[in-house]
Amino acid sequence: MNYDDLNPKVKAMVDSAKAKEQGKLDPHEPKPLENEADFQRQAEAYLELCGFRRRTPREIQRHHSGLWYVHIVKAKRNPILLDLLLIDSSKGIYGARCLEIELKVGAILSVEQKCLVTRSEGVLAYSMDEFKAEFLKWRTAIKKGGNK
Repeated sequence: MNYDDLNPKVKAMVDSAKAKEQGKLDPHEPKPLENEADFQRQAEAYLELCGFRRRTPREIQRHHSGLWYVHIVKAKRNPILLDLLLIDSSKGIYGARCLEIELKVGAILSVEQKCLVTRSEGVLAYSMDEFKAEFLKWRTAIKKGGNK
């Protein structure tokens, strides 16, 4: 039996082991994001798949499930919010919940970002896995009746 005859899962394990032996990155692991803009686009795409919509004048008129995200594009000129503000108002105005997330790719936090994150007013994610984990924690807390 040669390599081409192996099951795809076994091939992935062989490739991973060879890469590790040679000190290379595992070809089956997600590649680290190279810039924050790519990270933000991937996070937004994930939110869209989860039923969230970007809160824009046009979307406000079309979409009405109460699941929104606000992306602060010029964050350095607007240091009062982190990169993404997620809003779940699907249970009505008084049952609304929100979460702020700062997306970083090896960058240093500004003074304002540090304050927001350290005061537990927002969370920090350095990868899509961390972003998804924080998002899912928030969604789970909402389902259980949490306040965040």
